[in-house]
Amino acid sequence: MHPMIASTLSNVALFILGQGPSGPTGDPAATGATSVPAATGPSAVATGPRVEAAVEKARATVGVVEQWFRDNGYNVLGALVILVGAWIISGWARRTIRRASDRARMDPTLGKFFSNLARWGILALAIVTSLNLFGIGNTSFAALLGAAGLALGLGFQGSLSHFASGVMLLVFRPFKVGDSVIVAGQAGKVNEIDLLITEIDTADGRRIIVPNGQIFGAIIENTSHHPRRRADVVVPVPMTVNVDRTRKLLERAGNSVRPRLESEPIEVSPLDFVTTNLTWAVRVWTTREEYGATRDALVRAVKLAVDEATNPHLEASATPTLTVSPPAGTRS
Repeated sequence: MHPMIASTLSNVALFILGQGPSGPTGDPAATGATSVPAATGPSAVATGPRVEAAVEKARATVGVVEQWFRDNGYNVLGALVILVGAWIISGWARRTIRRASDRARMDPTLGKFFSNLARWGILALAIVTSLNLFGIGNTSFAALLGAAGLALGLGFQGSLSHFASGVMLLVFRPFKVGDSVIVAGQAGKVNEIDLLITEIDTADGRRIIVPNGQIFGAIIENTSHHPRRRADVVVPVPMTVNVDRTRKLLERAGNSVRPRLESEPIEVSPLDFVTTNLTWAVRVWTTREEYGATRDALVRAVKLAVDEATNPHLEASATPTLTVSPPAGTRS
């Protein structure tokens, strides 16, 4: 053992065991106290072996540590190089995947997921490689991971189910951020898709957090997937009203609705008999952005048409139309 290390261990042992006539160093001037004769008797005899035993134990411990570093010094250095290199490479891989996903216009949440997956995969491989340098084989490490995975699976089976559902949502993408959806009994616009939850903003300004397990395991309705939508209005008309006149009035009401897709015809058809009424359906096609305004205009136009059909003495009047002006700064 190095002489300096041995001397340091001896001084530490003496300090801990309180050796010396006075003070930590045994010098009366160190503490400013008067000299006191050293203790005699059996206690003084027992103190010497205690110091020697403590010093020998410390020397043995240091010797074991020194021998371990002599035998595994290169392995420790190699493990540090592997871990530092893996940390640098994983960060570079993460940034590269994020930039590639942005250039490919991939969903931001999906790009973040794959970049983090690549980073932690590289770090896990580096840890396994480092453990192999110290004789810890892949079999032992796999058994450890299996036991830890079983424990985590039993403790977090609900969260893992939501995590798996989140991965499936990101891979199959039944909806994306900004879509209007109806999921788990909630309707609104998707604000964010995470691995465990999905955030939905409702039309009345509420933020709803839905676990992904409840979304992927149920029916998903994406109302903004297609560029156009059909506005339907079902209305009962008394059986005493003339059928042909009712159809003409409802067709006129549908044609008066604005905004709508002029290329698509208006659909007016009787559906069924309900007690003393005949149920009619009026259908108008529009863009998904103008669906709300189109349906509001259609409801009003159909109401005025039914009033005219059920009251023969009511003078026919042009049904008011509802138009939506384009946003400022756009070209017609």
